[in-house]
Amino acid sequence: MKTEEKLTDWQKHNLISEYQKQAILEYENKVKKPLFYYSLLFLSVFCICIGLLALIAANWENIPNFIKLSSAYLLLCGVGGGIYFSQDSNKIYIYEGLILAFGLLILATIGLVGQIYHLPSDGLKAILFWSILTFPLIFMSEKALFPSLWMLGFALSILDFCHQMPQLRTILELLFEPHQNLGFCVTLTVLLFIGQFLKLARHKTLLTALQYWIIALFACFALWLDVIGFGWEYNTQTLNSTQWQIYGISLVAFLILWKLGSVKPTSLAFICLSILYGYTLLANLLPRCEDILSAIMTIALLIVTGMTSYQKHQERLFKTISILLALRFFGIYCEVFGSLLTTGLGLITSGIIFLSIAWYGRKLSTHFLQSMKGKTNA
Repeated sequence: MKTEEKLTDWQKHNLISEYQKQAILEYENKVKKPLFYYSLLFLSVFCICIGLLALIAANWENIPNFIKLSSAYLLLCGVGGGIYFSQDSNKIYIYEGLILAFGLLILATIGLVGQIYHLPSDGLKAILFWSILTFPLIFMSEKALFPSLWMLGFALSILDFCHQMPQLRTILELLFEPHQNLGFCVTLTVLLFIGQFLKLARHKTLLTALQYWIIALFACFALWLDVIGFGWEYNTQTLNSTQWQIYGISLVAFLILWKLGSVKPTSLAFICLSILYGYTLLANLLPRCEDILSAIMTIALLIVTGMTSYQKHQERLFKTISILLALRFFGIYCEVFGSLLTTGLGLITSGIIFLSIAWYGRKLSTHFLQSMKGKTNA
């Protein structure tokens, strides 16, 4: 719905007056961004850049190597100078964009040097080298975009490096093969320790970037354990003595974080990781019930997240969690009563059940949202 239509609807319901409607429209027209102008500007820059790249690619073999390297270093110096001079300005997005461009140019220069001197590629060592070179940039950035990308590159390159070392590869296999949930618990506990260190160092940008990855990993791990990993061979096995020791050490480290007050028992991270530790324990003690336990784990994680979003008045997250919960219960229904979906009478019955759930779920969701808005206004 357009702004003017929305304001007209509000006026009809006596939420705003005619004067307020006109004042809002005038303000929106003043601050409205010229999207057509910015779109043409973006397309122009994009076409010019693609054209330059096409010209360089067509004549790549004819360009001397020293010109290639000189151009790369001059470009790096230019972008570095732009970072220096834009640091004290109020144009934060230009500053952050230059930091991102500088980091990507360093990666491109590494690839250029390797291409010119025919250096063999060995896994992700180039990414690891790039992570070392760009390490200071993550402390210069005031937004979480570049630190998040840096953390991804560093983590993947470290995993690749460990996988190439026989001793370290054995440890990775012990954690993630065939018991992925053990490696997930250890990984998230280590990330919580790193997050506590960043909190003590009061580096908000890096902490925010790390929190994004912790949330993403929680979601991916839960999805893997509940859906992708369902029915795989590792679910029928149990941890050996060494793996139980690793589980115990990791659990003790997690409890130390809680005991020291670094992670509050009521915090979302503590509750979710506690659920994951409990699931890992029960899934190995009761391997035949793993499919039921994984469903309970996912539902528990969604309920805890939904309750947290309700307490923090995060309406969009609450709606998303509600949809995911409905889909998970639908999955349980299909697993238990899947045979009903193969007959006409079963489909009609299922449709009636889904309509009832949808009606009740909408009514319950509306009640929670109204309660949430009431607390916010209060």
